[in-house]
Amino acid sequence: MEEKQGTQGTGTSNGNGIFHIKEKIYEMILYGNPALKDFPKTERYVLAGKIRESMYTALEMAVRLEKKYHKKTTLQDLDIEIDVLRNLLSPKCINGNRGSSLQGRKMVSGTGKTDKGH
Repeated sequence: MEEKQGTQGTGTSNGNGIFHIKEKIYEMILYGNPALKDFPKTERYVLAGKIRESMYTALEMAVRLEKKYHKKTTLQDLDIEIDVLRNLLSPKCINGNRGSSLQGRKMVSGTGKTDKGH
């Protein structure tokens, strides 16, 4: 029997070499890009552009993290970028499109729960 050796919550690779953070960020981009097209017209270009840029920056950091031996500073930078993305997706930033912002928060937090339990 083969036993997986991944550490939970840190995004390190398991025994099979799968890098979970990079995969999850890639899934977020695949889900998020079409959702950004549904933003209100007033926020579609600037805010959606910042969110898109933040998602791709997080993916770039995950690739760098996978290749580095000393990961602490890159993990801190990735954590900051994910927090920026979380704040950009907060209902305070997105006026008039509360449903999409809550789905975005659920997507980034990974909890599957929203503020009001929807």
